[in-house]
Amino acid sequence: MYRTRIEWKGWIFEIPDIEQRFGKTKVEVYKNDIEEVFYIEEQYLSELICNELYDKYLYVYEG
Repeated sequence: MYRTRIEWKGWIFEIPDIEQRFGKTKVEVYKNDIEEVFYIEEQYLSELICNELYDKYLYVYEG
């Protein structure tokens, strides 16, 4: 079963539409009033993908 929504380190990672566009899947990530959008090659979410996005981009929002 593919996961399209994961809560990871206080962030909600969600794929709103499983259809890929140009070979990428849109991932919306939000926490409180912060929202980010990423595009990934995979069509599903995993803890590994969420952790990579967190380590590369989202950590800057942490106090």
